[in-house]
Amino acid sequence: MRRALGNIPGFEVNGDPISPIVLISFASKSGVSLNREEIMVFFEKAALTLQKEKKILVAVPTFIPSEKHPPMPSLRVLITRHHTAETIKNAAEAIRAVLSQRLGELKSCEHKA
Repeated sequence: MRRALGNIPGFEVNGDPISPIVLISFASKSGVSLNREEIMVFFEKAALTLQKEKKILVAVPTFIPSEKHPPMPSLRVLITRHHTAETIKNAAEAIRAVLSQRLGELKSCEHKA
């Protein structure tokens, strides 16, 4: 999954290589200037699209407000032993497509503003 998602323009894939959890966040050179709340909304909308249109369940981690140094918002993907290579490939393609589409929409809105 990490390899399949590793080259989405504007995003980076994080997480320990042996962990079943993959985190997708904005790359520092994504060309998008959003604040933390806007990034959270971006990923929440992407998660909703993945769930409703692609039937893929992903999470957007949240943290308590008193957290002193919360990480930047991201999309969390969990891979289990029940996922086949084909399932992982299809999920990666869907995640890539949704994130790329949403990023393109976001950049076109920024250019219009």
